[in-house]
Amino acid sequence: MAKRANREGNIRKRPDERWEARYTDPNDRKQHSVYGKTQKEVREKLSKTVVEKDMGEYVSKTI
Repeated sequence: MAKRANREGNIRKRPDERWEARYTDPNDRKQHSVYGKTQKEVREKLSKTVVEKDMGEYVSKTI
């Protein structure tokens, strides 16, 4: 199995039946998570977040 590319993220099913995608932000070098009910939903959220970061439109939602 090949290694995933940088910032491609990792998607898994959690024990509470939700899906989680984890990715590393190259700016702060920390891992962040995106959650959803389905794998497809999480994959779309992860893709959107990566594209926003590439275009400089991403605003962190952390408090």
